[in-house]
Amino acid sequence: MLVEVRETVLVYQQAQLDAWKRGDKSLIPAFVDVPPIVTNQPRYLFGEMFALRHYYESGAWTGFKWYALGPQYPGSDRLKAGRAKVAEIIPANRLKRLGELRATSAARRFGGGEPDLFLYKDVGRYKFVEVKKSTDRLRTPQLRCIAQIMRTLECDVDVVYLREAKHRYTPKLYEFDLQRCEGWVKSPNNALNRPTVEATRLFWRGFIKASVVMANETFPSGSQQREDSLGALKEPPRLRKCVCWRGSGEWRARHLRRSPGAGRRQTNRACHAECLSTRDGSGV
Repeated sequence: MLVEVRETVLVYQQAQLDAWKRGDKSLIPAFVDVPPIVTNQPRYLFGEMFALRHYYESGAWTGFKWYALGPQYPGSDRLKAGRAKVAEIIPANRLKRLGELRATSAARRFGGGEPDLFLYKDVGRYKFVEVKKSTDRLRTPQLRCIAQIMRTLECDVDVVYLREAKHRYTPKLYEFDLQRCEGWVKSPNNALNRPTVEATRLFWRGFIKASVVMANETFPSGSQQREDSLGALKEPPRLRKCVCWRGSGEWRARHLRRSPGAGRRQTNRACHAECLSTRDGSGV
């Protein structure tokens, strides 16, 4: 079963973030029991508290930043209240199914990938929220945990992105396979990539032209050095996939083998730009 989740974008003012860093914690909702970590590390947790206040004011949701879905950290006083509320709100049989699904030593001891916030209204109405800001993105354990929660706890999981007011942002669309407990970005934020792709293409187009002119002026016509220099600038045959977004060591090795000498960096950048623009790995 496939489930789509689109990011919810919340807008904040830079002045709010600056005030938070200076120690103004008035953003924290009144129902939150503030632990010492909030005052000891004043630069952290702005995003979570901003989202928590938004859900409280817009939908009367209350909840916890510090909670546990399993037996991890049993002696933690910071997780005690949230752990108790999870056990009270969520049916025990659903929590048991989630525990069985996440039955790895790391998940049992430390947790792994749980969303930032656990929210509830009353018994039987609850959800989870993952908060991202700036260049943060969902990691594989987080995507897996979200799919596991939706599958076993049968509730919504929101992905919230915090955007500064003066910036623009296109929300991502995530897709989760609840049968295999996997997730991925179905619609990446291409708006952030397009300027980089175009700038990369323009730079290397100018670089190649300048290098050709330099090779013609430096080496005599017909010399081996001139032929080697011009040959290295020619882009070799395209591969069908690229390491820059597939992340496969096999493709990296093949790519470098077919990009000899001075043309290696140029080829990698050109391939990277093409993959960012097509996002299908088919090449040309």
